[in-house]
Amino acid sequence: MFGGNNFRKSQFNLAVQGERQAGSSFKPFVLATALKEGVAPSTTFVSKPVTINAGGRLWEVHNYEDEYLGSITIQQATAYSDNAVFAQLTKLVGPQNIANTAKSLGIKSRLKPYFSIGLGAQGVNPLEMARAFSAFANGGKRIDGRRFGNEPRVITKVANEKGRPIDDNTARPVQTLSEENAALVTSLLQNVIKYGTGKAAALAGGPARGRQDGHDGELRRRLVRRLHAAARDSRLGRLPERCAVDELPVPRQARRRRHASPR
Repeated sequence: MFGGNNFRKSQFNLAVQGERQAGSSFKPFVLATALKEGVAPSTTFVSKPVTINAGGRLWEVHNYEDEYLGSITIQQATAYSDNAVFAQLTKLVGPQNIANTAKSLGIKSRLKPYFSIGLGAQGVNPLEMARAFSAFANGGKRIDGRRFGNEPRVITKVANEKGRPIDDNTARPVQTLSEENAALVTSLLQNVIKYGTGKAAALAGGPARGRQDGHDGELRRRLVRRLHAAARDSRLGRLPERCAVDELPVPRQARRRRHASPR
């Protein structure tokens, strides 16, 4: 875990303490909430500029570069990360219900029931996002610890010098989302790299999987090497150069449909 530039100068750990707006990566929690409430992925919304009455204040939502897809399903809106549709879906299921879903999956940061929650406008940290996303790939189970409950696990057990157990914090799965809905979320997210805005992230030679580490873990090894290189360059006071992935051409259709959440 690489959490900062220099621990001697600052003990603030970006990975577990730094809160940033999650943007579109928060949309799966909207999706999971909708599925829990019986909204089918085939439900149709109109992708267009929308104005939502957010408790007496008008919230105008636009897609990136004002590109809209017309009448589309939730499945398509997920693949193309359509802000306008997810804003409407947020209103339908309710901001508080989305906050409750995110918390049940492992988000510990304070979440307020604002309509912008559906587009990831509230601060969360990388560790809790990774933990919450893992529940989708884990059959809807959030992984707690026997000793500390709903907290990320670093230490699984403590033993004395003779090897006798003193404390036990081994994994305790907690079903927070039905296995069926977890599988649906995973399937819908796979469409993002099958034909949606994330096609360039698809792994060659195999389908998208719930656990995005490839058939033999090669992606994981590449990511670890990238992180180590970034940490080394940071210690040396250099900014990393653009990686090879940044140079990949983006199809014209993908450029039109790439959306960014409002700041």
